[in-house]
Formats: sequence, C-alpha cells, structure tokens
Amino acid sequence: MRAAPILSMTSQDVARLLLSRRPAGLRSFSAASKLMHGQRKAPMRMTTEEAFVKTLQMHGIKNAFGIIGSAMMPISDLFPKAGIKFWDCAHECNAGMMADGYTRTTGKMSMMIAQNGPGITNFLTPVKTAYWNHTPLLLVTPQAANKTIGQGGFQEVEQMNMFKDCVCYQEEVRDHTRIVEVLNRVIEKALLCSAPAQINIPRDYWTQVVELPLPTGVKLERTGGGKESTRRAAELLSEAKFPVILNGAGVILSGGTEQSVKLAERLGAPVCCNYQHNDAFPGDHPLGAEQLRSAGAGSWERGRSARPCGEEEGQGRLGSLTGEPGPRAGRRGHHLEPSRAPGSAGFYVSAPGLARDHAGHAQGGHHVFGHRQQLRHCNAYPSFASPRKYLAPGLFGPCGYGFPAILGAKVGNPDVPVVGFAGDGAFGISVNEITACGRGDWPPVTMVVFRNFQWGAEKRNTTLWYDDNFVGTELNKGVEYAEMAKACGLKGVKVQSVEQLERALSSAIEGQMKRGETTLVEVLLNQELGEPFRRDAMKAPVQVAPINASDMAE
Repeated sequence: MRAAPILSMTSQDVARLLLSRRPAGLRSFSAASKLMHGQRKAPMRMTTEEAFVKTLQMHGIKNAFGIIGSAMMPISDLFPKAGIKFWDCAHECNAGMMADGYTRTTGKMSMMIAQNGPGITNFLTPVKTAYWNHTPLLLVTPQAANKTIGQGGFQEVEQMNMFKDCVCYQEEVRDHTRIVEVLNRVIEKALLCSAPAQINIPRDYWTQVVELPLPTGVKLERTGGGKESTRRAAELLSEAKFPVILNGAGVILSGGTEQSVKLAERLGAPVCCNYQHNDAFPGDHPLGAEQLRSAGAGSWERGRSARPCGEEEGQGRLGSLTGEPGPRAGRRGHHLEPSRAPGSAGFYVSAPGLARDHAGHAQGGHHVFGHRQQLRHCNAYPSFASPRKYLAPGLFGPCGYGFPAILGAKVGNPDVPVVGFAGDGAFGISVNEITACGRGDWPPVTMVVFRNFQWGAEKRNTTLWYDDNFVGTELNKGVEYAEMAKACGLKGVKVQSVEQLERALSSAIEGQMKRGETTLVEVLLNQELGEPFRRDAMKAPVQVAPINASDMAE
C-alpha cells in the first residue's frame, strides 16, 4: 500500500487558508493591517502602569466606567495623556450597566474599574448581566497588596471566587513582569468568547519598572462555517414548506443583518425578532414580523404576536402572511386589570398605549431604548431599521438597567438621539445617576419614567396567587422624580396625558440634540396590571401549618 503523501504546508499557509473562508459581508483586513499571533514589538523600559495603558491603547479601549479609588490611581493618572476617557459614575453597579450599553451599541470594548473590595463587589450584577448579553467587556479588579492578602486586611475580599461564574475567563497577575501578557490574554478571551473577562491585579504591582516587549494583539475574524454544514442547511431551507426565521442576539453580534435580509428575501420567509432583540431585523421591511414576548423563565411564546392580545390591530404581520384563519384566530386574552391594592387610585395614561403611540419615534429617529423587563408588555412596539439600536437587560433581568444603559449608549453614539424608559420601581434603583450625568462632559439623554407607584409585576402575582395580600408592592407617592432631576441641574417634566407626553418628548429630544439638555419625563400612569411574568414558576400556596402573629417570641 502506498503511503499517503505528506503535505508541505506551513502553519502560516493553514492560517491563510482558514482566514480566507470568511462569509460575504464580514469585514476583511488588508495585508498591511493583518496581525499574526505571536509577534512582539521590541522590548522597552517602562513602569507596570505604563505597560498596562499601552496595552489598552493597542486594543483601542478608549472608555472606562466606574468610581476612582487609590488602588487604580497609578493607571487612571495616565488616562488623559493616553486618550482614555474615565466616566465617573454615582455607583459602580450603574457604571457596569453603562459599559454594557456602550459596548452593545458600538461593538467596541470598554472597561470597568473601581476600588478593590466594596467598589468591586458592586460590579457583580452588571457583569453577570453582560455575561448573558454576550457583551465583551474588560473587568479590571485591583486586589489588596500581596503582603496582606489572606490576613483580612482593609477592603480585602475573594474577588476571583466572587466572579468565577460571571465571566468567560479570569486571571490574576502573579508576577509584575507578566502584567502585559496577562492583560493581553484577558482582552483576547473577552473578544473571542464575546463576554466579560476579568484581570485581578494586586495593588502593589503598580509603579514597578520593567523591560518588556509589547504584543501586537490578534485581529479575530469569523469563519463561514463548515462546507458540509452549510450545504445541508441550504438543502433544509430549500425544502421547507413555510420557513420562518427567528433573529436574535447572534445576528446582531455577528453583523449579519444584511445577510439575514437577503436570506429572508430569497426564501420569502417572515422574520421574527427574539424577545428583547427588536433591532435584529429591519422593522420597516415587508418580511419583518413582530417580536416574540416572554412567557416565563427560559421559555418563549413562539409563532404568535408579541403585542398584547387585547388590541384589535395587534395580531401582527406573521398572521397575515400565513393566509390561515382570521385575525383573531388563536388569540388569548391579555388581561390588564386595575390594581386592587388598598387606597390605590386610577391615574391617567396606559403604558401599552404609550409604547404603541410612540413606536414611530424609534423607527424614524433611530433611538436607542433602555428597557426594564417589568415593562415587557411594551417591548413589542419599538422597531428599528438597523441593529445595535435597542437595549434591554437580557436574561439576567436586573432592575435599574435602563437609565445607566442609555447613558453608556449615548457616550458611544453622541450624534444619535437616545431615549430610555423604565418603571418607577426600577428607576429608583439607578436614580442616583442623576447626580452624576449632569456634570462635566457627560452627553445628554432623555429618560421617561412611568409612574404607577407600584411594583406592577409583583402585584400581579399577588392578585393571582396570594389573595391580594400585598407585601412590598407599593411605592412612595410623595416622591417627585421630575423635581429631583431639577434639583440635580437637569430638566424635569411631569405629564398626565398622551398629548402632554407627545409635546414633552419632542421638546426633550430637541433639547438633547440642539441644546445639550438631559431631561427626565415623569409620566403618571393608571394602575392596570399586565400578564404575570413568572406564570411558569408560580402556584397558589397550600396552608399546612397555620402561621399566627401570637406565636412570635418577645
């Protein structure tokens, strides 16, 4: 038997062959700009903080969000010279949401930094949020000094263990001469995995003099998939009787919107957008169907309209394309019940109505929306002509995401009108950022706060399963968010009708784009209750052992 021939192919030949198999439409790099892994610049003498900043520059990381602390001052001192902007926030949790909003809307990596210990612990929620949003972020966590680690010193905490389930990769610098190597690897892992990655640095590793070569980094390119898999997928699609395309985060992250449009047109297939990814397909395209809506944790109502089913025009374009039963076929009631809480009062505007009436602003103005899951019944209305225009908190579902996310989005999109909306409960979590976003060169935004003076989703659960025993569902009716905004040097407007909101929103957007004004629009709502979010996880309680206040010990 003849021996198989040995292929005389170098590793460079293999790399060149693989990189040449990129799908049409993806960005290609010229020979002059293509960087091969392993190349190094000549060694140079510098401090560890200078090496750190030069590595950030090499990767084009220009924006940092957080609160400054002594453990990071050696590098933050170099930021102005390096062209790196530090956005000083009111709270680290909000800073992380801003970084997520910036990167998701621009496609460019940003970083989060804060003081070790209590500053870093405040990053947990936004980092896990970014993890589920597939957002490549750099998490820089300064650590207590090496000589005190393990002794319970000032502001010491297990920062690696704390984030191990929240990042795609983490590494601690164990020798100051390896700081560039570790930072470069962490950044590349974040880009490769499209998720947050963490570098943990003992604070006594700064101000050390080293002589190191700087790596040039690697430009990551996406392949077009396997030849046989692609052929089989095309075969399945060509044989499908009525294909429907579901677009989501993958289309946005890969820059595949244009290809998705071409595929839909070739197949004549309607395209739905997954929940919270309204910008994954052009909303003005004839094949664009409506967004899917959440049906509980980890499940989605597929193949039906995302809009509340109590609306006559809400059946969606997907139904009309099927040519099947009439517009009301298969529609189930979407209950919007008035609150039955003691002392509750009816207010003025309906949240779904507002979202429907103002959806055109998103399509025409290319706004970026910050969205809190509690307003999920409004999620169906905004649609967008292009991707990276819509922000929602994602599967981790944190309250308080909307306001800081649009602040980060505006940093990355200063020439785009940016509008956020949130319920009053969720907004209360991030309201402290009104003390920060009006100072210095923070760019202006428009924030709409829906006031129904309740945690609506939780109240809805209470009406269904807990016999109207409202615990912790009511908010303070004496709070005046518009007045708080004014007190912080921003504009504040309160409205109580659709007409007033129309005028206020138009004025706020004009003020944002022409006069540099940040405006908070406070909207008084009625107290109707929408569909429960966690129907899949809830059930009526069964009393086995009675609970009585008289059993409480003194």
